[in-house]
Amino acid sequence: MAGLGAKPTERRYTLLVHLVGETEEQRAEVRKVLEEVSDPPLEITEDGAHTQVEGSGDPDIAMVIFDGNEAVPLGYLQAHAERSPRPLIFALLRDQSPMLMRRVLHAGADEMLFLPLDIGAVTRALLKLSEKRRRSERIEGGVIYSVTGLSGGVGLTTLSANLALALCHAFDRRAALVDLDLQKGGQGVFLHVEPEESIASLIDFIRKLDSIRLESALTKHPSGIYLLAAPNSIEDAERVTDITVGVVLDLIRQLFDFVLIDSGRHVNENAVAAWERSEEVLYVLDQSLVAAHSALRFIDLFGRLGLRCEEPRFILNRYDSTNPVTEEAIVKVLGRPIFARIPRDDRTIEKVHLRSHDLWQSAPNSSLARSVETLARRLNARREATPEVVPGWFARLLGAVGARA
Repeated sequence: MAGLGAKPTERRYTLLVHLVGETEEQRAEVRKVLEEVSDPPLEITEDGAHTQVEGSGDPDIAMVIFDGNEAVPLGYLQAHAERSPRPLIFALLRDQSPMLMRRVLHAGADEMLFLPLDIGAVTRALLKLSEKRRRSERIEGGVIYSVTGLSGGVGLTTLSANLALALCHAFDRRAALVDLDLQKGGQGVFLHVEPEESIASLIDFIRKLDSIRLESALTKHPSGIYLLAAPNSIEDAERVTDITVGVVLDLIRQLFDFVLIDSGRHVNENAVAAWERSEEVLYVLDQSLVAAHSALRFIDLFGRLGLRCEEPRFILNRYDSTNPVTEEAIVKVLGRPIFARIPRDDRTIEKVHLRSHDLWQSAPNSSLARSVETLARRLNARREATPEVVPGWFARLLGAVGARA
């Protein structure tokens, strides 16, 4: 099946929606609402829940109806969520219980809408996808993910670095990590490297920045990922502007398949410049009501910024099943589902900190490593298919020489 965005030219901006439900009555209810959507234009097909996606005309979206028997649609999700490439999967839920929402997301759904469908809600979701397709066709290069959070101590540095490492290890692709937590600058310490240069080294070259100069500011980690470090001094950190960030990110994505940004927990122009260029913004929180309420403030701000990317994905980090503040309590406060959870594993993290090895060298089979890899795969499944033939580093470097701000 063709990947998202890799559709024939004649229906370039028409979204093909494949409707999956056990009964004709279920599908008819949803189809009636979808037929009222005028923008973006839709082409709708439908089948029973046992039908394979591959036989449905390479859809952009598979909408799976949950209305009654949960076992069949859950089985459908589990059978198709890990396939690559695959359509974006919308789960349509009659029951809005947090328990069902969690099962649906864990089974591999990318989005959730609730029955009876509200035309406004479904139109917003489809317009976001349509806009993402347009942007993916306009912008060449790798995918940018921003990792952020307003609460301190939730593990932004650790998760963003481990996610970059997982994308590199799991997909054998080139990955870069950009430390935009400029005053803290913890990525060099976490990765056990001592960068000689940083993003501040590029400030004086920003009007004529090319890939050669950018490459000279990167620090290579033994795993194969590259770090663009934060400045060594706070004074230099203050010199980095949103213009610097924008130019650097527009160029670095031409050299790498994945770019992970640790944008820290401060909302400023640099962070907004990073979010604007991101395919996904991952908001990290822990199991505390303080973190959940801080996330609510971020949701409000994010909506008012009018960014082109989708709403942030919420990552529950350092998850502990014995914590009295449950995942359901967090979801109730947020009013939104948790996209992924990463287990608490203090012993493994301590081992990584004390040794000059990354997580996949220290504990590749740990639950922590497996959960980060699962998150990396889910993120990768949401992007358009990567071409089978990827130019080597030298060829890509030559091809990007001369790129200017």
